[in-house]
Amino acid sequence: MGQGPDCKKEPHQLLPDMTTRRPCQAKTASWAVKSDGSPTTDPEEAIEGMLLPTAGPKGFGLALSIDLLCGILSGGAMGSDVMPLYGSADVPYDCSHVLIAIDVGHFGDAATARARVEAFCNAIRDGAKAPGVDRLFTPGEPEWQRRTKWGDEVPLDASVLNALKELARELGTEIKTTPR
Repeated sequence: MGQGPDCKKEPHQLLPDMTTRRPCQAKTASWAVKSDGSPTTDPEEAIEGMLLPTAGPKGFGLALSIDLLCGILSGGAMGSDVMPLYGSADVPYDCSHVLIAIDVGHFGDAATARARVEAFCNAIRDGAKAPGVDRLFTPGEPEWQRRTKWGDEVPLDASVLNALKELARELGTEIKTTPR
């Protein structure tokens, strides 16, 4: 399963990030296990073992449900039949995916649904803020704002851009950039 939602959406819509694993930065003994099932904070041991889902048993239930939906609806692999992401390049990864789009117009008036979602999001944004918090966001809203700001451009850190330029030189080509 991909670990980051990426779709076109309107600003009033919600796009919660429903990834089912902990970020790799959270290197505590509860984020991964070795191949023998014992906890680890070592990335190499985690690759040989397994990343654990977020939120304990509830997160496992969510991950299991998504795995079943993806495998059953696409006819692809599930569970341990999915090959390791960093395994042999000769063996297909065989990870299953499913994309589900729901047309709310089949359940009622789409404009009414859109207005209700917008009102709900505004209630979140207008909620009580903790001291030092300037703004509340709905899930996915900061990412939407960044995407809107950059459009089709991809902002790169100078060190990343320099590394890409060096690699391009080694390959006998060049990278065309548009300075902002």
